[in-house]
Amino acid sequence: MHEEVDRQAADADELVTEWTLEDRFTDAKFVGRAEGIGRAGHPVALGGDKEVLFWRASCRSSGWSGQLYPNLDQSSEISPEMVERLRQEWERHVFATAPLIAIEQKQSEIAGLEQQLEKLKGELTDSIRDARVLNLSWAKIGEAVGISKQAAQKRWENYDPLKLAKTIKKFDAVKEKLQADLGLHESDDSDQA
Repeated sequence: MHEEVDRQAADADELVTEWTLEDRFTDAKFVGRAEGIGRAGHPVALGGDKEVLFWRASCRSSGWSGQLYPNLDQSSEISPEMVERLRQEWERHVFATAPLIAIEQKQSEIAGLEQQLEKLKGELTDSIRDARVLNLSWAKIGEAVGISKQAAQKRWENYDPLKLAKTIKKFDAVKEKLQADLGLHESDDSDQA
């Protein structure tokens, strides 16, 4: 699942207090480290002159912080045994976190693709509307899309400007007939308002 990228120090005598793992499935890179925690509860430099009360592992990649281990040696130098314990705890965190990161990445990719799909569907509808303005038949539109004439008409008839124009003409004809039946004229409408 994971490939270790950097486990050994450049110098064999140097104690490694920072680790890197790369998940080969997601290409996510995890960087962990051993930290000394001082009196204020904040990390302090290892080997420095500040008092270290606790040791813990942390993950720079995810923001995770591990369990606090008391510094029984009262030294700002960390022991190799403690480094190994912290590294193992950090690795357990990475192994539990990497699958969740993969899920989040895939979900994000799907959401992006869904947005692209909706945009393309809108563009397709616009193209079909343009084709209908040019009086292209539903058979030709269906053929271009790869569906039947009936399926194309059913899917896009509400976006058909020709249908809308026919509906408006029918409405105007009904309006005129009603006005004629009632003895109203266009000028009568404006007088009543």
